[in-house]
Amino acid sequence: MKGWDFDVIVVGSRVAGAPTAMLLARSGLRVALVDRARFPSDAVSSHQLQVPGAAALARWGLLDRVVQPAPEAAVDEVSLTVSDVTVTGRLPVVDGVGTLVSPRRIRLDQLLRDEAVAAGAEVVDRFDVTGVEVHDGRVVGIRGLDARRQDRVVTAELVVGADGKRSRVAECVDAPILRSVPVLGFSTYSYWAGDGEPRARLFHLPGRAVAIFPTDEGRRVIFTSAPQAALPGARSDPAGFVRSTLEAAPGLAAATRGLEPVGRIRLVPEVPNRVRACQGPGWALVGDSGLCLDPVSAQGMTNAFLSVELLARAVTDARRSGRSLDADLASYQLARDRQLGPVVDLTLELTKLAPQPRVATLLGLIRDDPDAVADLLAVFSGVRPARGFLGPRNLVRMVGVRGLARLLLS
Repeated sequence: MKGWDFDVIVVGSRVAGAPTAMLLARSGLRVALVDRARFPSDAVSSHQLQVPGAAALARWGLLDRVVQPAPEAAVDEVSLTVSDVTVTGRLPVVDGVGTLVSPRRIRLDQLLRDEAVAAGAEVVDRFDVTGVEVHDGRVVGIRGLDARRQDRVVTAELVVGADGKRSRVAECVDAPILRSVPVLGFSTYSYWAGDGEPRARLFHLPGRAVAIFPTDEGRRVIFTSAPQAALPGARSDPAGFVRSTLEAAPGLAAATRGLEPVGRIRLVPEVPNRVRACQGPGWALVGDSGLCLDPVSAQGMTNAFLSVELLARAVTDARRSGRSLDADLASYQLARDRQLGPVVDLTLELTKLAPQPRVATLLGLIRDDPDAVADLLAVFSGVRPARGFLGPRNLVRMVGVRGLARLLLS
């Protein structure tokens, strides 16, 4: 690798880029971590790190550092309401971790960046990537404008795009789109304070999805999702839209009674549902750059962490074995698609926000069975594929033949 400015350049330094730089720097690689933003800075987010994401933090030695400043932002029990049926259960356990964590992004992002620096990565903020450098069909670096708005070229054996749903790296390398579904919904995010119900709650209602989770400073982050048809009204009166959503069902109203919004309501009009090829000669993508989904399933940060680990493993395996990096990058894409494919399917189903009478019937049948509820929450956490959970054999095991007949008739 002699002659390169760096072994790896990571473009984007939030929840996908910073841990990529951290893990690769920990393995001994020379890593540059560049971002067009100035830090510390906040980000629009559902905040939720599902159990597999929290388990990744534990593997990196960071979970306690995320939880300790705001222990109220970590939960191990969740209530799920579909239509008017509610179940409550404990979250699944992955690698000894059974916690969902919802930290403020300004804190989480900075912690991950600081860990990348501690591992030896060189951070360059306010660097605006304008393109990639290509030699003989292979990406060999980036070019862009530095903080002084001067042109600069930086070379590396590998360029990693971790720059989000509008990734400049993905655009510059013309990363093929493997799967794409039209935008169906939009989202709002807001912080709330008060003495409302302390539990973590998920609501999936016809035409709406709402998540209420504790976050830093004793506040709650409330996420709402609705079809695109409701977007004009939400644009004209975001606060009124959120209020009307929270009053749409008795359970929602009870869960938010006593809460008041803090700060402005953030509206995200559209998020593409898009899966890109995540590797090619001299380049790779992690996080939303390669796999961007509607936030209705709150899997984005967890997907980012898992794709980061897969990429870091591929790069370090290639380095240690002396194999061609390209072969291990191809394995990275196969592993990403295999591991995250069920989450893609779940998200695309949830984003329809369609009535779910069969799921509501199932909740009614299993609400007094802690093991069955735990299996269901494992699906929503991205731990278990929905297909296996909803298979006839598993349904009969949980609810019996008569229960299965009720499900089929609902």
